[in-house]
Amino acid sequence: HMVKTAANGQELPFEQFLLGEINKKVQSQIGFNLWQGDTVTPGATYSDFDGILTITGTTTLTGVTTGMSVYDATLYVYNNIPANVIDNAVIYMGKDSYRTFIQDILAKNLFQVDAQEGDFTYVLPATNTRVKGINYLNGTKKIVATDPKNIYFGTDMEGDYEAYDLFWSQDDRLYKLVIEFKAGVQIAFPDEFIKATHN
Repeated sequence: HMVKTAANGQELPFEQFLLGEINKKVQSQIGFNLWQGDTVTPGATYSDFDGILTITGTTTLTGVTTGMSVYDATLYVYNNIPANVIDNAVIYMGKDSYRTFIQDILAKNLFQVDAQEGDFTYVLPATNTRVKGINYLNGTKKIVATDPKNIYFGTDMEGDYEAYDLFWSQDDRLYKLVIEFKAGVQIAFPDEFIKATHN
């Protein structure tokens, strides 16, 4: 019932809805670039800017052996978090790894600690360290730990990603959308960032 009958197309139906959905997609893509962005590797899925995994290099913790389970690798990461950041550190992994992590816990009969349903968050027993599953690390098999304040995201925009240029192109009679901004991410203290790869 919101579709207008005018044929010239110069009024865009659902404009606010469409821009809202585009905004969600842009934010999602920025999130994936923030973690997996790679401007060097040809054919990289996310290549707008170098992300955290690229910035921190390809090395993983010594001692994370081939075949190490998600649970064991997570404990290994936890035990290597520097003491000066342990109080605020969060362990991140993909939601795919997180689901395996929870199954590992169940297999070890650690039923006394419940994961927060729907939040993909679990507090390691006898610690205050949260394990957090995020979409942006799906498929990477990476487990990382740091104080969230150690991750810095920079952009040249004053607000959220709402400064779009949406216009009607008279020559080819199409709506066009241009989104331009600069963005990047950096780790303030690399020695306070722990990364491992599980099996």
